[in-house]
Amino acid sequence: MPSPLLYSHAGQPPRPLRVLLTRPREQSDDTAQWIRNLGGEPLVFPCLRVEPIDDPALRVAASALAHYDAVALTSVHAVRALLPLVPPDARWPPLVVIGNKTATELLRHGVSADVVLNGEMATASALATELMRFLGPSSERRRVLFPQAAEGRDELPNLLRAAGLSIERFAAYCTVAVSFDELQPAAGLLRAGQVDLVPLGSPRTAQVLIHALGRDASQVLSHTLVGAIGQTTGSALRELNVRVDVVAEQPSFEDLIEKLAAVQKRS
Repeated sequence: MPSPLLYSHAGQPPRPLRVLLTRPREQSDDTAQWIRNLGGEPLVFPCLRVEPIDDPALRVAASALAHYDAVALTSVHAVRALLPLVPPDARWPPLVVIGNKTATELLRHGVSADVVLNGEMATASALATELMRFLGPSSERRRVLFPQAAEGRDELPNLLRAAGLSIERFAAYCTVAVSFDELQPAAGLLRAGQVDLVPLGSPRTAQVLIHALGRDASQVLSHTLVGAIGQTTGSALRELNVRVDVVAEQPSFEDLIEKLAAVQKRS
């Protein structure tokens, strides 16, 4: 069971750990409630917002799911972009997804995932391996539908194409940086030392937050604990001269926050 998100120093009464949440609001709400349940204080200031993309080609693909051998979904946002386009009586091909949250979002709409990858398996390479295992050998070229962010990475498509699968990738949504002014309340809390933990999930999120802090961003962030999901985000932060206290390989914000809290409690 997770430890309470409380901090006590030099015999003082414990107080809630203050955690800055910078992901899009749709992703931050559940994490914020988890923090509250553990006695912590979430500070929700999204650096990015998610906007759908109306792609006619994706509409056609979603209306003809029977033409695909599998569907790969790697985020809640992809589920929310795809499901409204799928006819109610559609017959779904096998669904392989990353993360319980993605699977849960499907279940809310009455759709069950066939394979859910979590923890150390929640990676593009593991997803590609699972798709290849799930589809099995065939003399025919297998087709995989893959809706993702417009700025999504090429890793999964490249892996599947190298294995002889035909992956059809569609830009289903995009992430847009919020304005400089929208993040100034968060910048003010950081400058005032009112934030204990700053977990960050992507290089772009880190860039937007640091831009909002200005030239002395690295100095401001040196007074709090900064965590990154994955080495890519960690490297991006270091390139921006930000000290990284924890890197979590699993794509779970809760796991990253727990690791940051453990460091805080030891200080």
